[in-house]
Amino acid sequence: MKQGDLSFFPDLSFEEEKVSRLIKCHVGRDQAIAVRALALQTGLAAKRVREVVRELIIRHGEPIGSTPGNPPGYYILSSQDEINRAYQSLLDRGKAIIFRASRLRQFSVDEVLGQIKFEFENNTPSPSPSPRTPEQDSGATRGEGLSRAQSRGLGEGHQRRG
Repeated sequence: MKQGDLSFFPDLSFEEEKVSRLIKCHVGRDQAIAVRALALQTGLAAKRVREVVRELIIRHGEPIGSTPGNPPGYYILSSQDEINRAYQSLLDRGKAIIFRASRLRQFSVDEVLGQIKFEFENNTPSPSPSPRTPEQDSGATRGEGLSRAQSRGLGEGHQRRG
């Protein structure tokens, strides 16, 4: 018999079950458990713990929040206020990341959001377009028949609809 066969959580992997059981003992932000403690108690690497928590949230819908402060770690969201705080924190982090990504590639925020929307709708991974060249910045490439989106490395599926 392999590990996990007697699972009380039939949809969870053995690793997910171990992490979930521990986090469920930490209800509310004030009771957060640190990644290091989860790693020690499960025998998983800290990076793997974070991956498992992400899966518990995304694939299994577990109401897990995280906090960087006193105490840092993961916890079960226990009130509407905690849910609202976790939601706002994720939105703020997401907006900051999108803004940084737009500046890194010199795209508008709308173009980055269009890329994200396209990927969600088509369940496709992000392409890794090559960096912009000075010719693209000056518009020389656009004059050769490429659309603005293509010249920025977004490809046909990512063009703005106008």
